[in-house]
Amino acid sequence: MIYHADTERYLARAPVTAWRWHMRLRGMIGRHFSESMDAMIFPRCNAIHMFFMTMPLDILFLDRENRVVRAVQYLRPWHPGVYAGNAVTTVEFPAGTLNGVKPGDRIVFSAGANQK
Repeated sequence: MIYHADTERYLARAPVTAWRWHMRLRGMIGRHFSESMDAMIFPRCNAIHMFFMTMPLDILFLDRENRVVRAVQYLRPWHPGVYAGNAVTTVEFPAGTLNGVKPGDRIVFSAGANQK
């Protein structure tokens, strides 16, 4: 689960972690969010692109302490990309998820993030 500690609300209850290279390469391309996957976590990542996407996304960039470095809302399909230089983790959410999330906020990952 992904929990926004400052607002005390869950951002995702069934995130999937993209550990393997093929998962990282594909990301959300051709996928849809559902009850079994409502966010995708990319460890060791500080940039994403939106080529070949068919839906907008909210993007969260986190530092080593899981503090928000940058939050991007409603990133449209085919956007060349976004970047946060000092981020070490990137999380993709359905558009509209990150309302109220701002730089410096604390994010908590609980055990159980799928590793499909």
